[in-house]
Amino acid sequence: MKMIAIPIVMMMMLTGISFGIDILQGFELRTSLFNAVNPFLVMETPELAVFIFFLFCFVMDAFLAFYRKRKNVTKNSKKQPQS
Repeated sequence: MKMIAIPIVMMMMLTGISFGIDILQGFELRTSLFNAVNPFLVMETPELAVFIFFLFCFVMDAFLAFYRKRKNVTKNSKKQPQS
């Protein structure tokens, strides 16, 4: 879960810094929000599809690693003899 939480927290912090800089420069909140999402608005359909695919692969890899780790812990706990 750390593989998902760390990028999300970093993204939130960097977006907050971006909003803060825009507000310090005198932009309205609506303008700073538009500046934050503008790179996604100018993407063409194939670029957006590749971005979503990479995001999906990243999330699935993290969940599969978590699932395999949890499955191995469960197997190991069942194999231990009970006293």
